[in-house]
Amino acid sequence: MEITQHLSGEKSMVLVKNLNIKDVTCYFEFDKGEAYNGTVNITVNGKACINWKTYNSNYTHYYEDHNYCRNPRTDAFDQPWCYYADGYKTAVCSITACDNKIVKRPDWRKCDKQIYQEAITTKLKEIDLTEIQTTSEAIENLENILHHAGNLSIPKYRKQSVVTTKGKSIWNQDINNASRKSKEAFYIWKQDMQNHELKNEMQTAKRRLRSAQRRAHASQRIALTEKIMKSSQSDKKLFHK
Repeated sequence: MEITQHLSGEKSMVLVKNLNIKDVTCYFEFDKGEAYNGTVNITVNGKACINWKTYNSNYTHYYEDHNYCRNPRTDAFDQPWCYYADGYKTAVCSITACDNKIVKRPDWRKCDKQIYQEAITTKLKEIDLTEIQTTSEAIENLENILHHAGNLSIPKYRKQSVVTTKGKSIWNQDINNASRKSKEAFYIWKQDMQNHELKNEMQTAKRRLRSAQRRAHASQRIALTEKIMKSSQSDKKLFHK
């Protein structure tokens, strides 16, 4: 790996060549995995994905030269999926949903350039390049230096933010888990629709999902009722609503 440091009055920049970006191990539910860019290539039923370029159809124009799970059709799929060899069938992939917290992009307009440059310069002087054995070690050192400089010079650097979906539907962890299991059971049954055992498992998963949704709605109604009763003296508008 070649690292070039460039420090001037206006910019502090580190150029990294041959940088290997870490694989993404989960997908975000709020975009149905559209931004997923990882390397999982196995479906929930254990089938190996085929290369996107080997399947030419009007159904999707997602012709990347790999067989990693993606979701170019968010109108039809709620998570990353792929084609597999058995007659070009589709199935969702064995990928877990991410935590709904993301790291916000730093506001570089508020960066104290002098502190940022000094922090990088100081840390670079502390590194003994002869002790770095691998490219991954060099990248890790560089990443730590940049984060250290960012924490010192940028307010709320890498602050975590909770991502929420829009709409009035109820969603919690129980529904999330039940929904994922229901989808997996459905796609597994879809590959062998004559299998009564798989059908029963799929129907059981659906019942558990509906049960989780009913519990969530019931809890919401109870909470609203309690809120209305407590507000009967102080908020007449809500009480009569």
